[in-house]
Amino acid sequence: MADSSDTMSDLLISALVSEDLYIDFHDWLDQQLDSLATIFLQKRGVLMPPRKKKTGQQRQRLKLPTSPSMPTSSVDQYITLWFGPPGVGKTTFVNNLFDRVLFISTDRGTRFLSTMRQEVNDYKSLIATLDALESGGAENYDAVCLDHIDDICDMLEQHVCDTLGIEALDELDWGKGWKAYRQSIQGLVQRLLRLDLAVSFIAHETSRDIEGGAIKITRIQPSMPKSAWKVIIPMCDIVGYCQMERIKQGTKRVEARVVKTTPSRNIYCKDRTNRHPTSGGSSEPLDGKKFRSSFARRTSKKVTKKARRR
Repeated sequence: MADSSDTMSDLLISALVSEDLYIDFHDWLDQQLDSLATIFLQKRGVLMPPRKKKTGQQRQRLKLPTSPSMPTSSVDQYITLWFGPPGVGKTTFVNNLFDRVLFISTDRGTRFLSTMRQEVNDYKSLIATLDALESGGAENYDAVCLDHIDDICDMLEQHVCDTLGIEALDELDWGKGWKAYRQSIQGLVQRLLRLDLAVSFIAHETSRDIEGGAIKITRIQPSMPKSAWKVIIPMCDIVGYCQMERIKQGTKRVEARVVKTTPSRNIYCKDRTNRHPTSGGSSEPLDGKKFRSSFARRTSKKVTKKARRR
C-alpha cells in the first residue's frame, strides 16, 4: 500500500506543478484515474486494456446561443387559458383552435359537441388518463385541454385531504396542507408539459373586488383557488376572456361571441406576444380557426418588424 500511496502523491504533485491542470482539468483527471487504475490492477496481475482517448467530436460541449431567437407565430407553442360564463362557447373555441385536441373534461357540455373527450369524475380517473397519455396515447393528439381546470383543482384538493387524513387544508400547521396541494398542482402541470403537446385550460369566471387606496373596482378573472392561481397563471402565455358583447355590424349593433386577450382594468387577460388583436378594439370573434389565423398573421408581422430593426 505504501507504493500505491507514494505513486498517488507523485502523480498529484507532478500534475499540480504542470500546466495540464489549467489547460483541461477533465482530461487531466481522466489520465490520472486511468494511470492509478492500471497500477492497482497490474500489482494484482490483471492487465487493463488502454482507454481510448476522447476526440473533440466525442466530447461535445454545450453551445450557448449567440443571437436572439425569434418568437413562434403558432398558437400551439403557447400555454393558453380561456375563461368565461357557462355556455358562451369556450370548449367549441378550443376544439377549433387546434387540429386534434383531447379534452380531459369534468363538464357534461362536451357530450353535445363533436370532440375527442375523456370524462374524469375523480382523482383516480384523472391519473388513469394521464398514465394512458404517457404510455403512448399522446401520439394521437396535437393538444390536450383541461376542461374545467377549477374542477380538477377541487379533485386534487380532495385527494390531498384524503391522503393526509384531514378535512381541510388549513388543519395542518405551518401551511403543510396547502404546500402539499400546491405540489400536486405543479406535478399535474409538469406531467402535461412533458407530453410535448399544446396545453390549454378552460375555467369558469369569477369576480373579485380590488381596492387600491380610495379606488375600488370589480375585476372578472378565472375561477380557481389562490394556490392554483400562483402555479397555473404564471405559466400561461395567453389568458383570454370569452363573452357576449354588443358589436357594430353595418348600421346595427348585435350581440356576438367574442374573446379578449388584451389586459384591461376590469377584466384579467394576458398576452405575452403583446400583439394588437384589432385596430378598432381588443375583441376578436370567438372562432378558433379565425383566431389561429389572426394570431399567426399578427405575430409574424411583429417578428418581421423586429428583424428589420436589427
